[in-house]
Amino acid sequence: MTAHCENPLDYWGESNRSFLEERGFGSSIEPGVRPALLVIDLSRAFTDPATPVGSDLEEVVRNNRRILTVARASGIPIFFFTVAFMPDFSDAGLLVEKQPACRVLLLGTPGVEIDPRLAPQDDEPVIVKKRTSMPVGPAKR
Repeated sequence: MTAHCENPLDYWGESNRSFLEERGFGSSIEPGVRPALLVIDLSRAFTDPATPVGSDLEEVVRNNRRILTVARASGIPIFFFTVAFMPDFSDAGLLVEKQPACRVLLLGTPGVEIDPRLAPQDDEPVIVKKRTSMPVGPAKR
């Protein structure tokens, strides 16, 4: 089940709503006129079933290739995201304690490179983050 939160303030509960609203949090904005494509966590470590954190994502990669082809032809900005940690894991927080398999996500190793089947172009940044993707709020039932 995918978590979804209509209003970010709902995640923190009604008791905090007025406190946050008074300080300018939780405002909504309309979508921009120029979209961007975000490709998140499709690094080799996750798309290779032979790695401790990997699985068979052949169909996911194939569908992302189709989306990338259209986005590139349309001139839509594309941003790739990967998770990578320092060799001493000083930047990993508790993630590698809770999920030791994530210790394969080391900066500078092939596992954190974007899957070559998606081949980021020179003008498509690869942004390193320190957490795997996760829901931003509770699931709606």
